[in-house]
Amino acid sequence: MFLSERSILVDVDSLKSVEEEEMNKFVKSFLLSMDIPNIESIWPDVFLSSAQDKLKLRAALSKYEIDVISDGDRGIKIFLKDELIAEWFKPNVILKKDVQATKKPKDQYYYELKIKSSSIFEE
Repeated sequence: MFLSERSILVDVDSLKSVEEEEMNKFVKSFLLSMDIPNIESIWPDVFLSSAQDKLKLRAALSKYEIDVISDGDRGIKIFLKDELIAEWFKPNVILKKDVQATKKPKDQYYYELKIKSSSIFEE
């Protein structure tokens, strides 16, 4: 599998939503790379908004014996039959401070989100 690593900077108040958005982008992009029909119509946005959409996606993936499983600790594993074909690892979060900032002390802090994933597809 091919390993990918990158970092993004995130303001303190946006960490959870940005992490979820990045994870969803990874999963959706990977599934689109698998050329599974109707993924774009089932999952048009970054977020799956309803339980019904999640059930539709699960049904579409089950036809191809693909399972997307949360590891319970902010990581995701994607299996084809019983073979691991992609993984989103729990991001490493580092609190940083911009000492040059002239903002309020609270606004000087931000996170570096280190994202690591692996896939059968090269990015």
